[in-house]
Amino acid sequence: MSQSNWGEFLFGSIVAILMAPFYLTAIILYSPIYILRTLSGLVASPSGKDEKIESDEYRTKHHIPDNDKKWNDYGEYLNSDVWESKRSAVLERADGECEMDGCKKEAKEVHHKSYPQNLGYEELGDLKAVCKECHSKLHPEKPDRYTG
Repeated sequence: MSQSNWGEFLFGSIVAILMAPFYLTAIILYSPIYILRTLSGLVASPSGKDEKIESDEYRTKHHIPDNDKKWNDYGEYLNSDVWESKRSAVLERADGECEMDGCKKEAKEVHHKSYPQNLGYEELGDLKAVCKECHSKLHPEKPDRYTG
């Protein structure tokens, strides 16, 4: 090795040794954050903002459709396999019992606590198993829909 190559090698080695603590600190400090963010479904997007990504596990857990299906009609959605899957999961979670406070009647219906912007993409936690009577109380504006 020539003297100039030795000089470059020595300089590069010294820089690497001096920078190692900074790199190791960054790896030690930021790896757990990256792991936690990844496990929680948050990743940094190219824009630098955190975005929730829907993993296969998340989609399966909340019965989210695999495709980008959009329902424009609520009635059409309620007749879909996606809704039936969510409905069954919620009723199973409740062991067939109404989840309204103080009610122990048999639940055969599922109530949206809030309506999602995109039907089919609601989480199971936003759905509640209810009996027909409690569902009609939740929707006083449509009494015939739930008592008819």
